[in-house]
Amino acid sequence: MSIFKRIQDQKITIKYLDEDEISQIDTEKIIEYKVLVVGDHLVGKSSLCLRFAKNEFNLEIKPTKENECYVKILKLFDITIKLYLIDTTSDLNKMIKNNNLFEDVKGIIVVYDITKIKSFDNCKLWINEIRQNVNELIPFMLIGNKKDLKFLRNIDYEEAYEKANNKFNCDFKETSCIELENVKDCIKLFVARIFYTNLNENEKQHYKVLFSDKGNDEGKEKEKKIENNEKDKKEENKIENNEKEKIEENKIKNEEKDRNKDNKIDKNEKDKNEDNKIENEEKDKKEDNKQE
Repeated sequence: MSIFKRIQDQKITIKYLDEDEISQIDTEKIIEYKVLVVGDHLVGKSSLCLRFAKNEFNLEIKPTKENECYVKILKLFDITIKLYLIDTTSDLNKMIKNNNLFEDVKGIIVVYDITKIKSFDNCKLWINEIRQNVNELIPFMLIGNKKDLKFLRNIDYEEAYEKANNKFNCDFKETSCIELENVKDCIKLFVARIFYTNLNENEKQHYKVLFSDKGNDEGKEKEKKIENNEKDKKEENKIENNEKEKIEENKIKNEEKDRNKDNKIDKNEKDKNEDNKIENEEKDKKEDNKQE
């Protein structure tokens, strides 16, 4: 039985089917991968699947109540891959109880919202629970979604990158479904990781150059450089704003000084006038007394 048929038997709704491309492919020369997209409520799992499969974004997309499937054809080197991207609900307990859902799974994408700390902290729970229900060789990918919300960010790129590599032992990317940033590239990268994981030793030698650590390191270094540039720019803007605030504060202080100075001059003038008045009155009084 094909993966497609088993997905239908599991009552997973086929949300999108790449029919035109699928009809032109010899099914005997295609590799099929089933990938689960998991994570907390409202982190953007559905938007990620929709953007990747149909290149669409919908601000009014409704939360997933039942698991849905997006079928997409990919070209990887000289290989054609039929990807079943399963957009899951946010109910981890329900997912764990549904053993059929993990049948045929070749990879897991865990999504969090970079503005919500809890969604990031819960990634550990998602990964640990699911790893107990799948083959230990199945690769995972951590995705920090909603990268466009830079000014609301609560999880630093470096923190997530280190945790993905050192604690979760998985690839890591940040995406923006609104701006189409990294969505296609990161899922294609993950499919390539799945492909390589499922090769035997002889096949791995054939594709070794394409999956070299050097290439991965260069990609990671490039992404870190971009992220650092963003941090530097943010820091420069912060310094610039501080300078502006300082200039504004000094301006206010100087205006206050000038005002105080003017008030002091006015007071001195008044005092001087008062003194002159008293002095004149004294003179007039003396003059009057003299005349008498």
